[in-house]
Amino acid sequence: MPVAATVAAARRFPAGFRGYRLAGEEDALHFPVFLTEAQARGTAKLRVSYLSAISVAPEASELSGSVNGTKVGWTRIQAPGAVKVVELPIPEGLLKSGYNAVTLAASQRHRVDCSTEATYELWTQIDPSRSGLVVAQAGDLDLKTLAAIEPDESGALPIGVLLTERPSPERLERMIGAVQALALVGRLAGPAVSFGPALTGRAGVTLVVGTAAEIRGTEGLEELGPSPARGSPCWRPGPAAPRSSSSPARVRRTCAGPSPSLPRRATTPARRRACASPSWRGVCPCAAARA
Repeated sequence: MPVAATVAAARRFPAGFRGYRLAGEEDALHFPVFLTEAQARGTAKLRVSYLSAISVAPEASELSGSVNGTKVGWTRIQAPGAVKVVELPIPEGLLKSGYNAVTLAASQRHRVDCSTEATYELWTQIDPSRSGLVVAQAGDLDLKTLAAIEPDESGALPIGVLLTERPSPERLERMIGAVQALALVGRLAGPAVSFGPALTGRAGVTLVVGTAAEIRGTEGLEELGPSPARGSPCWRPGPAAPRSSSSPARVRRTCAGPSPSLPRRATTPARRRACASPSWRGVCPCAAARA
């Protein structure tokens, strides 16, 4: 009886303004990927799933991957008919806790046409659902590691507000404020907010907002884990579950209070590369400070 091979899940890349396409003769995509200290230790791989145009000449075209400025491997671009998956081993010690700069670069040449117009026929499309860093799943998170929450198959970061009944206008306002606080404190790129049942799977975060009386008896609440201490948030990945239980005024203070000061500049070369990438502009704390 054939035995199906188990493929480890990858920590996907966040969505950026440019999408996931490498176009022309020379192009590169940059992704800032936040890892916890535990995720940065041990064996890791860079997984790239891609599809290429039939006009790309495999003997003269290559796709390479770099992590924190170090090239970890490359492959010939030859996937015109079906998606191809490659895995590049990452040397031990190269990944760091915090933000890691991941770069995918393509050098592409046309099969038969060397004209300028032909360069527009060259492209390699990265599949975000099956690409990323093959590392362990993040454990319990705190305010300093919220950015380790994983995006979904499209690269967006789901924030699911647990809601089983129609909320009062005041509670709805607190929920919206909590979502904004979560995105700002966690520096979450590309959030996709939904209201309804708790999220499933390892991507995104489930957010529960309300007083003890408001959330008591909420369907699906116990499945998210034990309630934290009064007035304090709790964060768990895949899906995570921040919750606050107190008076309405204290819930508002909890959502607005735990906001760490933003750094005025990137302090490491890896973070400067990640913050400078098109995928991160507009939400980078460095850019926010400059603005």
